[in-house]
Formats: sequence, structure tokens, C-alpha cells
Amino acid sequence: MTIRSAGHVELSHPGPRRTTWHVEATRPATLWMHWVPRVHDIGPLVAEALRPFGAAPRVIVVTDEEVHDLYGQLVRAVLLESGVSCDSIVLEEGEGSKSLATIASITDRLDALGVHRRKDAVLGVGGGVVTDVASFAASTYRRGVHAIRVPTTLLGLVDAGVGVKTGVNHGRHKNRLGTYQPPLATIMCPEFLHTLPARQVRNGAAEMLKMALGADAELFVLLESGALADRCTGFLEHPARDQACQDAVSGMIGQLAGNLWEYELRRPVDLGHSFGPALEMRDPSLLHGETVAWDCVLAATFAARRGWLATDHLDRVVALFAQAGLLLKADLDVTFFENE
Repeated sequence: MTIRSAGHVELSHPGPRRTTWHVEATRPATLWMHWVPRVHDIGPLVAEALRPFGAAPRVIVVTDEEVHDLYGQLVRAVLLESGVSCDSIVLEEGEGSKSLATIASITDRLDALGVHRRKDAVLGVGGGVVTDVASFAASTYRRGVHAIRVPTTLLGLVDAGVGVKTGVNHGRHKNRLGTYQPPLATIMCPEFLHTLPARQVRNGAAEMLKMALGADAELFVLLESGALADRCTGFLEHPARDQACQDAVSGMIGQLAGNLWEYELRRPVDLGHSFGPALEMRDPSLLHGETVAWDCVLAATFAARRGWLATDHLDRVVALFAQAGLLLKADLDVTFFENE
């Protein structure tokens, strides 16, 4: 950081002198993202992330009711095995928890637990809602405490858990309030995926398709080869699963790395997010990935009609989204987008 004083400037009219200080600062950011095969691998990585901040590390595990029921005891056990003590905050499941009211309730709990500004961490274990909310709370509590992300859904693994953004919904708008905070670590474990319902697998596949369509032709071909066949029913056991997921994450990181704070808003990773978020907020029965998929197919159709995308390529796009079970039958009219 540099601080330069411009000195005293004599004004032409009577009065006090004006003094100007010019401050230039840079904010370094380090992201550690780990892909591990087993839930038991999480504990040592959490302990390693917190080791520089003192002995006896502690985390506050933020999760939702479903993930807590499925994995709460296991996550607690693997943390304790690595010498990490933990307390828990359990949220209601679903998009309704992505609100300022939830942030306030988390803040009250962090206060009651006496969270230390530098030694402790908030550990978000869950889908995109949980990791977004937990990270937002961590970034605002006492102007920022450490956060660690452990996504448990396919969408969280390849999209929501990647990068530095946090956020909650507000009013009619998706992620209207949020911050940028690099987590101490993001730990990705595909073992969590085996308890996902089929619809949530398709939900995450949509974000992989978004990356493939917008930034990675090789990933598109990989997904086209059968990994998403029959509405993604065989994806979790498919031999290309880990490669496809890691390619999607690598593509996401590659797009974000030079633009973590989003000074540049023209980003390929925002494909599928032109009309999709408005549709998602208007119809809570739809999942995020489902609206992203609809938006991607709409964008591809627009591109083909303008001559920017070959017709046979559009056919491939539509066929792959249909194969994955991601073509919505939405009855929309032009009034849908008024005031959005």
C-alpha cells in the first residue's frame, strides 16, 4: 500500500488550506480448492487451513436440516478426529433461508458462541444456499471471520462453491445483497452426491452444461458422450463423472481468476443468468439449474436466429439439454419480463 500526501494547496480565496491524501492499496486473494474422494478427508484439511491461526481450532458448522440429518454426525466425527472442535447452526432447508433474517439469526448464534475474530471459522456444509448464506454471515460478522466451504450438492460442487462471492436474496431479486470474501478453503467431496435426489443431480448438471456451452467445447463433447443420458440417471456412477466435474470447476476458476471482484461484467460464466434468475424468483417451484438451462437454450436459439450459431450446433445443444432432462415447458408471455 502506498500513501502520498499532495501537500498543502493554497486556495485563491480566503479560507482554510485544503490537504489531500491519495491512498492506493491492493487486496491479495488466495484460493485453496481441494477435491477429495472421502468425507473423512475433510477433517485434516480443515485443521490445516486453521493451523496458522493458533492451537485448538474451532469451527461453527452451518448446515440445513436435511444435510444435518444425513451427515451431521459424520462431519462432527471427522472434525473431532483431526482436533477441530465444533458447534452447529442448523437452518431450514430451501431458498427461503437465503435472507437477511437468516443472517441475523446466524449472527445472534455466533455472538452466543463467542466466536473469535481470527482463530475460529464458519464452516458451510451444504448446497448453494447454505454455502452462500454461511459465507455471507462470515464476511459480515465483526467485519469478517474465516469461512470454509464444503458443498454437498452437484450444483454447489461445480458452481456455487467456486469463487469468492456470497449473497442472499432480497425483495424480488436473486443475490441482491452480498459480498466478496475468499474462503480459507473449499473442500469438494463427491461422496456427498450419492444421497442427492435425481432432480438435484440434473440441477447441478445444468451448471456444467452452462460451462461447456459458454467456455469449454471439450467438456461439451464429454457430456455429449453419454454422461448425462436418460435424464442424468447414470451420472453419479459414470466413469467420466469426476473428470466432468473437475473440468467444470477448472473452467469456472479460469474464468474468475483474473476478475474475482467482477470489475469486468462481461463474463462467459454468466451465460444462463440473463432471464433465468427472474424466472427463478417468480416461480419458487423451479430450481436454479433448471432456470439456467432454460436460459441457455433460449440464448442458443437467439444466437442461431441471428446467424451467430450454426443450426446443427443448435440442434446439438437442444439435444443435450433434452437428454439431461433439462428442457422446461414454461408457459411464458412477454409480460413476464415487465419491470424485471
